[in-house]
Amino acid sequence: MNHFFCVDEASRIGVEKAVILSNFRFWLEKNRANNKNIHDDHFWTYNSSKALSIIFPYWSPQKISRLIRDLESDGELISGNFNKVGYDRTKWYSMPEFSIVQVETFHCSDLNNGVFKSEQPIPDRNTDNKTDSLYAEIIDAYIGIIGEKCKAKSVFRNTFLINPSRLKPLVARVKENPEHQKIEFWHNYFLKCSEVKWIRDGIDGEAVCTLDMLVNKTKFEKLVEGFWA
Repeated sequence: MNHFFCVDEASRIGVEKAVILSNFRFWLEKNRANNKNIHDDHFWTYNSSKALSIIFPYWSPQKISRLIRDLESDGELISGNFNKVGYDRTKWYSMPEFSIVQVETFHCSDLNNGVFKSEQPIPDRNTDNKTDSLYAEIIDAYIGIIGEKCKAKSVFRNTFLINPSRLKPLVARVKENPEHQKIEFWHNYFLKCSEVKWIRDGIDGEAVCTLDMLVNKTKFEKLVEGFWA
């Protein structure tokens, strides 16, 4: 068995993660071509932990799990459970580029074919220029405050902005309160987050905080309640 990776992707996220993505992308391309395994507006593939350890025999199951968790946290990989029986623990995987309605982007899978896909973005958010600018400013605030002060995972602004599944929670947080539509709120929020130990120092020295975490509804509400109670 030969394993491949996209050089551009490897430069961005590392060779190991790029190898895993290339494998998933191969099967997702097949399912898209056959119009099968469609759930939640995405094409999916699935694998058990045992199967993944056979596909990647040079990595331990623990390492494979960690790499996949990192890819999920980074928004590169999406996981789900569409098994027909509850005790079946097989995990399903997709990628943002395999949404049924795709955004305009340049995929590594296109590099092999020498083509560039240009499709209309998903109209799943307010496309007002002022609002779009606010999302970009919020991401920049995270990078400038959390990224600089804390042991946290980085985020690529443009990748985040064109990924509807990642952007959706941020859009929801902005819309749910007029105060959240002010960049000053987010500056204060991230500054206060940077003082939280697990965000600032990580867990066991490993970075765990992501922008996705900080705009997750449950995590966001708990943090805000603690800051401004």
